[in-house]
Amino acid sequence: MLKPAPSGSVKFLVRAPANWLKFGFILALALGVSPLSKRLSILSPALPDQHDQATAPLVPQAAQILSFGHLPALVDSLLLRVLADPAIGPVSPGTHPASFTALELATQLDPDWFELYWISGNLLSVIRWDGRGAGLILDRAHDKIRSNQFPTSEFRESQWPQAWQLELLRGYNALFELQDFEAARESFATAATLPGAYSFLKPLSERLATRAGKIEVAERTLRSLLQRKNPKVVQTELEARWREIQLVQWLLRLEERFLESQAPSFEGFLKKIAISSDPLGGLLYWDAQQKRIRTSSPAGKLLRLYLD
Repeated sequence: MLKPAPSGSVKFLVRAPANWLKFGFILALALGVSPLSKRLSILSPALPDQHDQATAPLVPQAAQILSFGHLPALVDSLLLRVLADPAIGPVSPGTHPASFTALELATQLDPDWFELYWISGNLLSVIRWDGRGAGLILDRAHDKIRSNQFPTSEFRESQWPQAWQLELLRGYNALFELQDFEAARESFATAATLPGAYSFLKPLSERLATRAGKIEVAERTLRSLLQRKNPKVVQTELEARWREIQLVQWLLRLEERFLESQAPSFEGFLKKIAISSDPLGGLLYWDAQQKRIRTSSPAGKLLRLYLD
């Protein structure tokens, strides 16, 4: 098991310019002679034609040894490699992007660096749709927050003042990517106990017991994340999810109106209220077996919140 750096996080060790040059020379030499050079390929600059698929991660102990005492530079290089990666499309279900390997290793080498978890959660969950990968990293942050695994209380207050936002992000991932409503409830309940958290988070966690409640929680979670100053690519993805959740809410309201009307047919009901399509232009029909409205408009994974 890795021993923590004296400061509690490698992020706060001195990174002198001369050390960067020395580290680059030593690392280049190591890559030329080490049998682990292929495993260290995650440190190389991202290329547009690189195959975007996670490889077997380097063991943290081995990475620490091969850093030759320059662990902060290694962690920074992993993060820079991820930020320079041009691949930003969603991955296939059940797979991880190449960036997951680097972020998984970086968060193990520097477990106290708040921004690493925030970047990992946004990149993997919001942008790459790798809910499983994001969950693995955000779960460690969740455990750290719950058990108060920080060097000192002063460190937590100064370096993790927005810890509740990591719980909000974990709840988002559990809802939107994993449909793990118990994990979402746990994260919102935990966030509500942390300094600076929104007051509505505790009652929101209790709303996850019903279908309407799950949709409401998803909408409030998205609204909260959209209010942050996000990078453009993150904001774009969140806005796309916002349009999807608005469609899901619209379907739920229309379903309630139809059932309350006791109309003999769904088509007749739509004609009576002068609706021919959903807000996105999708065709509508009634699924009598599931007792749900179906639409041709795409709503991504969020449609499960309505259909389940």
